[in-house]
Order: sequence, then C-alpha cells, then structure tokens
Amino acid sequence: MKLIFPKKRKQILPFFLVGLTMASLLGCNFYRVSQVNYDNLETIVELGKLHKYFVLHAGDSQYAIQGISVEPGHLTGKIVEVDRTIHYEPGENPGKPKNRIYKGKKERDVLHEVHIYLSEEAGPVALGSARIPSEHLKRIEVIDKNTGLTVATYVGIPLVTIIGIPVAIIAAVGTCPYVYASNSEAFVFEGEIYGGAVLHNLEREDYLPLASILPDDGKFKLRISNELKEHQYTNFANLIIVNHPKGQEVLLDRNGVPRLLSTPTLPAEAFSMEGKNLSVQIAEKDGSSFLFNDESLNKNAAVLAFPKPAEAKTGKLVLRAKNTLWGNYVLGKFLKMFGSYYDTWIEQVKAASPEERRQAVIDNFFPLTVYVKRNEEWQAIDHLWPVGLMHSRDLVVPINLEGIDTDTIEVKLETGFLFWELDYVAMDFTPDTGLALFRQLPEEAYASDGRDCKALLTADDKQYLVQKQIGELAELHFKTTPCPEGQAQSVFLHTKGYYEIIRNFDGRPEWEELKKFQEPGYNTEFSRLEFLKMKALSEEEVLSPFEPPQKIN
Repeated sequence: MKLIFPKKRKQILPFFLVGLTMASLLGCNFYRVSQVNYDNLETIVELGKLHKYFVLHAGDSQYAIQGISVEPGHLTGKIVEVDRTIHYEPGENPGKPKNRIYKGKKERDVLHEVHIYLSEEAGPVALGSARIPSEHLKRIEVIDKNTGLTVATYVGIPLVTIIGIPVAIIAAVGTCPYVYASNSEAFVFEGEIYGGAVLHNLEREDYLPLASILPDDGKFKLRISNELKEHQYTNFANLIIVNHPKGQEVLLDRNGVPRLLSTPTLPAEAFSMEGKNLSVQIAEKDGSSFLFNDESLNKNAAVLAFPKPAEAKTGKLVLRAKNTLWGNYVLGKFLKMFGSYYDTWIEQVKAASPEERRQAVIDNFFPLTVYVKRNEEWQAIDHLWPVGLMHSRDLVVPINLEGIDTDTIEVKLETGFLFWELDYVAMDFTPDTGLALFRQLPEEAYASDGRDCKALLTADDKQYLVQKQIGELAELHFKTTPCPEGQAQSVFLHTKGYYEIIRNFDGRPEWEELKKFQEPGYNTEFSRLEFLKMKALSEEEVLSPFEPPQKIN
C-alpha cells in the first residue's frame, strides 16, 4: 500500500512514513525525572511554559521571569517582581526540597514551579530584559506544588553541549495520558501509558509500575488525565497486584507475565558500536545514560556480555530506559515538512493496517530492539516500544538460553541515532516462584464532569473512556488485595488505548525533503545529520570571539 500525494505532485511516499514517526518517537513528554541530561534545558523551559511560572533565585532574592525562551547557550526573558505565593522554599540546602504534603488538597491538575538558581558569577540582577549565559545557571528545578518534591533538575553544563532546540518542539509533538497514584496523602505522578499508540491502528496494551501507590481510605486510587492537545481513548484499565517474597522485585514483561528479580548481575563487558566502554554509565540507576549517539553511525547499539551460570535455562534482561527529547525534535521537523497537507496525511495514516504500521516502526529503528547471539548470529527477541521522554521505566525481557552453549550471554540493544537513553542494564536468573497474581477491575470510576465511566473501562471492547479536552481526568478506585505477613506487594496499571495528536500546520509541503524518507532507515540518518549540524552551530557560537559571555542586564 502506498500514500499518494496530490496529482500535481507525483512523488510517492511509502507507508513506512505512516509508522516511522507517529508511533516511535511520540513517546510521552511529561518531564518528571530524577536527573536531566544535556538536552533537557529546553524541556524544562517548555514545562514551565505549560504551567506558567518561573522563579529566579539570585542569592537571597527572588524574582519572576516572563516570556522565557532558550537560545543556543542562553536563557532570555523579562525579570519582574514576584506577584504570587511561592510554594517551595529551598531552606538551607536548595538542592534538596522540603517534602511538603498539602493534606486534603485534591487538585485536578498539577501546577509546577520552575526555580532557576544563578551562580555568584552572574552579577547583579536588575528588573527588565535579561539574557543569561548558561554558565551562570547554577541549577534549575521543577517543583510539584502538591508534594514539594523536585521532579526535574538541570545542573550547570558546559556551554558547548547546549544545543539550541527550537522552542516550538513541544508544541509539535505528541504525548500520551498521564497517570497519578494516591500515596494516601497526595496523587503522585507515576508515568505515561500506551506511549506511541498514535491513532486507532496502533492501539496497544501497557503495564505501568505504580511505585508510589498505597491504600487510601481502604482503596487504591489513581487518576488518568489529558494535559495537552490531544484526544485520548482508553479501552480498559485494571490493576495487576503481585504478592512476592520480601526483599525481591517484580516487573511485568510486555505480555504481562510477572518476573521475579533478586540478584541482578551487571554485564562483564559493555561497549557501544564505536568501542566506547559503557560499564560505568549503565551500572546504576542514576540518570547517567548511554544515549545511543555514536556520531559515525546511523544505527546505534550497546553490546553486552553477561556471565552465564552453568545450569541456567532462562535469564531475564533488566533495564531502565526512556526516549529522548532529541527524538521528538527530529520528529517535529519531519511533521512540519507536511505543512498544510498534514491533516490529509493523517487521514491516510488512519487507513493503514495495524500490521503495516507496526512493521514500519520496527523497520525504521524506533523501538529499542533486543538481540541475543546464538551460533554466532544475532537473533531479535523483542522490540521495546516508547515509554516516554523524561520518565525512565524499568523493563524486563525474558530470554530463553537454550542454544547458547558458551559461558557468556551476548546481548545487543539497537535503535536509531539518539532515540533512546539507557540508564541501567543487568541480567537476573532468579526462578519465578512464590508469586501470587491478582486482578482488580475498577470499583468506581468518575470523569471530570461527574459521569460514571466504570462501564467503559472494565473490558477490552470498542467502548472507550474519551478525553478530548486539556484538564479532563478520570479518577478510578480499586479494591485492595491483602498482602500476607513476610511478603511484599507490587502494583501495576494494565491499560489499552490510543491517542490522536491535534496540530495545525500551515505552509507548502516540502515535497523534495519528504522524498528522502522513501529510503528505509533514512530517519535515523536524518537524526544524526541534524545533530551534527546543530552541534557544529553550538560550538561555533561558543568559540566565536565576537560575542563574549554577557552578564544579566
């Protein structure tokens, strides 16, 4: 099947374009992260724009910044007096926010503050227009007003590494539903569901760990919300509750099967395709990630070697990963090439079969594909779909070790250039025993307008919870499951659904540029070339003797 452009333009774009962007890099862009890497200054700025308020800290003084934006190597905006209550006070250690709980406060949307801390070298602050060099930014924190916790942090980085990602990028890309779970005192953000399931023909199931959930008035409570410009369709939502031995961890694989983890083994060797040693980067869940960014390669991979126990028949690859902001930047550039033809293209995308779209995503290296080496050949065993841009997710992939006769298990994780971040990888050989699994359907479910939506979420059917407006949410209540003494309990949200991105592009389509994507895999080459181009521009600005760093004025 092919996508035909208007008759005046005879170019034909194969249907891999249908899938290559809409499902892969449209991971969910909620910016709740423990550590932010080099490309996330722009992300934090966009989050602040969404939630409206920036606070500038200069010594003991506080100001607000309006009209904030990012240029290569600088933050710009207008400094004004603070005109509202600031919900976060850093106290003696500004790097560790107070753990405030606003008890009884059940707000329907989560308001964030963005706090910008200047270094002593920044000089005096004056009201009015300002252009702040990045080397004068000591730290940036995004604070959740409901909890007082830091949900995103930018720590000062070399100016050369700040790439000027256009500020329109967040408006040009997709998201997916956000999930909040009650810890009995507040609703805590847990992550995003069915990432990359853009349009009905990529509808899929998802299993989200609910690390914060605790009984609240004897029930498990959570919220599913729409917070950006999209239409969301949730087919069903239920809880999977697993009782397991205390001191051990449980994750669900992509089929919802519980996998027990107790003694993860780090790889004996870990290298990129260019030979970079990744052992330190992937040894801990600390945000120090491999970005799949070997600059000489379009496809990127991490190659890992694990010791294999003599009697082991199965293993479990355990990893923490997320999608990148850079990937969404590349996607945004691609989608804007369609201009005013975008809506017509989307209608043609809807006509593709689910099989066509899924294969297009795989063929264009958007998933994180897991390979195992058998008989000196790499065999693909799984494709990990988007999990989100800024919220890492713990994942598990079962591996059948039969046919691996050596004492080493070789694994390759492959994706396109700068499409994923890999924070942690290990292998576990714990038997999946001592597990008890329970499912709970919603006992109650109410939409923002008070509608009872329980019947829409209890079965895999064509009835959907539909959320089309920003701010719409549904609150779901579930029965709890007793946890026997001496055991631990892990809870997961099992959902199925899809979403539609609502965007308005104008201008003439860039047909000649779009034709280049006819070549399978060109998207990852495009990503690499765009990265190198922006890196060169950033370095050029840093090295230019004609614009020395400026102080705030």
